Amino acid sequence: MSRTLVRRTLLALVLCLVVLGGAALLGLRLHPVVVPAALAAVLATSWRLADRARAEHPGWSAPWARDREVHATPTHDRRLSALAWAVHGLRDGRTWERTLSPLLVDLVDHRLLTRHGVDRATDPDRARQLLGPELTRLVDDPLTPPRSQGALTTLIARIEQL
Repeated sequence: MSRTLVRRTLLALVLCLVVLGGAALLGLRLHPVVVPAALAAVLATSWRLADRARAEHPGWSAPWARDREVHATPTHDRRLSALAWAVHGLRDGRTWERTLSPLLVDLVDHRLLTRHGVDRATDPDRARQLLGPELTRLVDDPLTPPRSQGALTTLIARIEQL
């Protein structure tokens, strides 16, 4: 049984108990079969629509689910694990200069060395040529954060292409 199904079942049970308990406290008599059936129909319909929307737009996720997705990313590379953790903690204003920027620069240096055989410290001209303007700006001035999340996404995509 999947975790999603267990969570949805527990949520439906809790909602049934809350509705029936609240009705009993207010002195209302609700049928113990009709209320769970109605709640099940409403919840099943809404979950089915959400699942269909998620299937039609695979990159989309609800805002409240995005934090779980960051933690669910399996990786064995310590830099990528730290990067995922840093992106998750971007609410802290100093995360960029303490964690994220050094990780990105380290990834750039690693990609240059392993994929192109270029050490940025010994061959800066060749490194600049391979990096392009965005990544050159990142490694030359690592304390200046990108202006938007889109700019950060562009930097990460550029590192992946490197």
